[in-house]
Amino acid sequence: EKIVTAAKQRLLGTPILEVLRSSHKLIEQLRKVCNDEAIDKAIKKVSLKTRWPALHRMTNLSLVVPLYSNLTPAEVDGGGAAGSPFSPNAPTIASWGDSVEVMGSLQRPKKVAILGSDGVKCGPL
Repeated sequence: EKIVTAAKQRLLGTPILEVLRSSHKLIEQLRKVCNDEAIDKAIKKVSLKTRWPALHRMTNLSLVVPLYSNLTPAEVDGGGAAGSPFSPNAPTIASWGDSVEVMGSLQRPKKVAILGSDGVKCGPL
């Protein structure tokens, strides 16, 4: 906890702090989706907007869509801005698909779709 507090103090006023905050909120909301066991076993699809409205409202995030192509670093000399190995043009999370598929296995995992800032629907997450 001390390390996180010290890091936040050093990052105050930087865009990185907002990314960290958004990441933390997103993780909390996705955990709620994953751990929701109150869905009847006969139900195969639920509405994200009605079941998990806080996640549905998390739009236009500065977080990159978690796809292999966006998270794989390029060669250092051909990387992104300021020597970053990641592309500065990687799409970010713009919104969420409303239909969440609930799979029928024992753990009842849920499939959530993401709409990227490039207009491409990615999923399932």
